[in-house]
Amino acid sequence: MKSLLILGLATLSLCTPTPSNSSPVDPKDQEIGKRAEAESLTTGYWSCIIPKGAVYTKGQDVLNVCGSGFKKKYFVINPRDNLVSCFTHSSVENDLGVCGSTGFAKRYTLRKPADKIEACSVPSDFVFSSVRSTLNVCSTNGFAPIYTLRKPADKLEACSVPSDFVFSSVRSTLNVCSSNGFASIYTLRKPADNIDACSVPSGFTFTSAKKTLNVCNSNGFATIYRLRTPSVGLKACSIPRGWGSSSSERVLAVCSSTDFAMQYTLKKL
Repeated sequence: MKSLLILGLATLSLCTPTPSNSSPVDPKDQEIGKRAEAESLTTGYWSCIIPKGAVYTKGQDVLNVCGSGFKKKYFVINPRDNLVSCFTHSSVENDLGVCGSTGFAKRYTLRKPADKIEACSVPSDFVFSSVRSTLNVCSTNGFAPIYTLRKPADKLEACSVPSDFVFSSVRSTLNVCSSNGFASIYTLRKPADNIDACSVPSGFTFTSAKKTLNVCNSNGFATIYRLRTPSVGLKACSIPRGWGSSSSERVLAVCSSTDFAMQYTLKKL
């Protein structure tokens, strides 16, 4: 009896949850063994924890294996394009007894973010060029939007403007950037010397400004600017950080579309 008690305590200590570098479950005998943290997740294995960067494709409740009582155990694997998993998604469905031992749980089709694919969310380094409402695709019980992802690029039309881009025009579209109504779509521009843009990004100046109708504003007048990269001796309408001016003067209808405004001759500080 004493030996059985010692054996039971040893088994329990092996199955107690540990930090993220704990030993995974061998898929053949489903017992926790020693694995190096760098072991490949290409084929997947059963584990009491989900390693950082991994997803799981199956889940089940086990008794006194991953801790005292019933605990979740996962089949963990590296994410890849079009993998059907229990995390993140481009489509989602409710499955019975797949991502959990009992009841329904959500299972997702993974997509590696790429230009022109449809996804249920927009990653931080992407924009979207259209959105539509879908039934039981991005939601298991009703309508939800799905987006056409685009990698930001110069002159691309997109429904949002990333922080490292500007836009040269905007227009209102119906059922393009909104699945149910009007919304703005923008022509993206990568900031560069001698382009027209609807704002002046950090690190640039401008040499002219003019009022335009339905260009930088989809329903009215707004100012568009001629961007310039700062250089010594350039006559500019603003002084970028790290620069100064050797002279200045008031000029008419150059730095303002209709009025007098200051123009500066740039010098490097």
